Amino acid sequence: LFILMEGITLRLKDEKYVCALANYGTIREASEKLYISAPALSMYINHLEKELGVDLFYRNQQRFFPTDIGKKYLERCQKILEIDQEFSIQLGKLQSKKENSISIGMYKRSAAYLWIPLRESLKANFPDLECHLTVDKTERLREMLNKGELDMILLTIPNKPKLQQIFVGKDELLFACPTVWNLENTDLGNGRFPLTDLTKIPEEKIFLPGKTQNIYSFVIQFMNVNNIDYSHFSTLNNLEISMQNVSAGIGCCFTFRSYLNTFPSLSNITFYSLSETPTRINWYLECLDHVMESRYFHTIKKEIARLLHISQISTAIPKI
Repeated sequence: LFILMEGITLRLKDEKYVCALANYGTIREASEKLYISAPALSMYINHLEKELGVDLFYRNQQRFFPTDIGKKYLERCQKILEIDQEFSIQLGKLQSKKENSISIGMYKRSAAYLWIPLRESLKANFPDLECHLTVDKTERLREMLNKGELDMILLTIPNKPKLQQIFVGKDELLFACPTVWNLENTDLGNGRFPLTDLTKIPEEKIFLPGKTQNIYSFVIQFMNVNNIDYSHFSTLNNLEISMQNVSAGIGCCFTFRSYLNTFPSLSNITFYSLSETPTRINWYLECLDHVMESRYFHTIKKEIARLLHISQISTAIPKI
């Protein structure tokens, strides 16, 4: 006996053939129901009995009747086929649900401005589509994606993308400072925020993001490239609290340009560029293979790209 997994469909030939022969009693009738030839079924049953070392059926002319051991084997086969049928029903329901639902993972801050317009766009294009959002950090989102609990995740990565990652937009690393500090700056034009030199700011006034924050690797990369010693900088693990400290005039911190409109209640903040050329951050969709072939993937990709683009050209709050 063997059970072969082909894709996700169980091939239970032994069980199906034995049950069919027991139900119909003759090779001819059973083979017709199984859509195989009578000689092929006869050879299969004979081979199975030899393999098991027992007679599953005794023959009376052209009719087949289960032996005592055959009855026990038949009972087992019927249970396996019942389990297979139940599995097929549940699998069908799951596949139907998958076709009509999408689960997306995002960072908390990006979800604050992306999720609602993205969901509305999907609902307008696919009224029957169920949309689900999960907010977490990169490692947890990737873990859920690998387990199949999420269909796709939106993330930033400091290194080269993997093959399953699809580029959707650019972002820029910015520096947020209390407006009352009135830092020296250079106008860069072209919709850019003014340039300032953070090396002139006292070390104790600069807050680094925590290592678990997605912005952390980009900030450290910037520091290393520009040979800036950050060993004495303070660390805050929450961007919202960091921005509140900036608003209160306590210190300054780093943020992404796409996040600016997620701080509407804060005041007394001026945003600065960190270099003459934008300190770029790329956003990617990381997906399961089947999602890239889905009917809604290109709409999601296009809408996220559009929203990220809007976040980069918006100059609603260069100074608050």
